[in-house]
Amino acid sequence: MFLYQQYHQMDSEEFNYESNNQFYYEEFLTEPLDLVAQNSQQELISIDNFLINHTLSKERRSLMVKWIIYVFDTIYGEQNNDSLFSRAVHLMDVFLKKTTVVYSDKDVHLIGCTCIQMASQIEDASPIELETMYDTICHKKFTIDEINEFYQKTLETLEYNTNFPTSYSYLQNLSQFMFGQSQDYQSMYVQEEANNILRYCYRSYTMMQYNWLLLATTILGYAIHVFKQVHGYYQDLQGKDSSSQDVMKLIEIAGVNLADFENCFEILSEQFNCKCLEKHCSSQS
Repeated sequence: MFLYQQYHQMDSEEFNYESNNQFYYEEFLTEPLDLVAQNSQQELISIDNFLINHTLSKERRSLMVKWIIYVFDTIYGEQNNDSLFSRAVHLMDVFLKKTTVVYSDKDVHLIGCTCIQMASQIEDASPIELETMYDTICHKKFTIDEINEFYQKTLETLEYNTNFPTSYSYLQNLSQFMFGQSQDYQSMYVQEEANNILRYCYRSYTMMQYNWLLLATTILGYAIHVFKQVHGYYQDLQGKDSSSQDVMKLIEIAGVNLADFENCFEILSEQFNCKCLEKHCSSQS
């Protein structure tokens, strides 16, 4: 009942995900991560204009994303659940892109619930039970048969391709490359800030149309920029300014195009700085 009420109350609620600077990094990575190979999997998934064929609004999608995050935060408490809601959001967006059925605002609850269940099945060793989905998350709005039927329909629409790399997994891989096991304040701040920015970006229709590796690269580069703006420095171990050097290293590691990075960085700056990803950028962009 509580989760269901939260879904219908979120139109008027502000959710603030503040940095707590408590994140774990690895200092040295012995073998390079093949981000290019991982990215080739996502390139098979076109996600541009994924709402264009629907009457489902950007505002309602943004609301559903907030609710998905809230559901996982509520169920898992203090545990790190970023991989769960990252996959759930991407599953929802890819489904809306691939389906030939026209969906509206009234359908988003069932779509969101299905993607929550699917993400849990993929990412969690002890996934959410069907009875919990039916009773606690869906609040008996849908029957178990309806939930199972739509789950199967979603799988078929996705052509059973549900275990693709996500923006969150890209962000974690890039962070391992950049910071390793370092637990110094600068490294911890940057990665935690990047995680928070990504949480906001899930709600933005504009940002979610970018290639997820490019988005993760840009977010980490932007987090470095934010640290330098806030603290007045961004230094290497020798105390020299390394912000520009690290951003270029990041772009090289990810293998993304510099012009694409700069474009994504500019759009991210505009949307994140205006502090209204949901009401302005998510609905009008």
